[in-house]
Amino acid sequence: MIRATLIAAALGICSVSSAAQNPAPTPTPTSPSPAVKPAQPSPAPKAKGAAPRVWRVNPPDADDAEPLRFDGLEIDARARRVTRDGEEVQLSQREFDLLEFFATNPGRAFSRDQLLDRVWGAPLADTSTVTVHVRRLRAKIEPDPERPRFIQTVWGVGYRFQP
Repeated sequence: MIRATLIAAALGICSVSSAAQNPAPTPTPTSPSPAVKPAQPSPAPKAKGAAPRVWRVNPPDADDAEPLRFDGLEIDARARRVTRDGEEVQLSQREFDLLEFFATNPGRAFSRDQLLDRVWGAPLADTSTVTVHVRRLRAKIEPDPERPRFIQTVWGVGYRFQP
């Protein structure tokens, strides 16, 4: 019994209490041994370079917030719904988060790095992610995506939401 316990402890399968060093009655197969404690499972290893997972939750005051309205564009944070001239616009979660961030900070210019940090939750190496999401968002909400009215490019800086 002691030999098996010591081998198991050496392999990291279980830990040995001080009671295992003193001979104890042999436990029955149905009862657990008081001398052996099961090892605690170790957390799964993280992938190298993986970004931390960010869980999006609407702020506490989002339940009280009225939908934001801008010249035919309506953003309802509670329902996570966007309509353009009364028609619902289907947005991905990230597109909605980006639009909501812009709309709650109107007139302010943000760099791609700032948007990655504030909307994605962590700075990523490739800022083209922001460029692609802005292009897709413009295609869905702008009357003319070639001449954007809401999400404007600020040359040398990034983007700005203009209500």
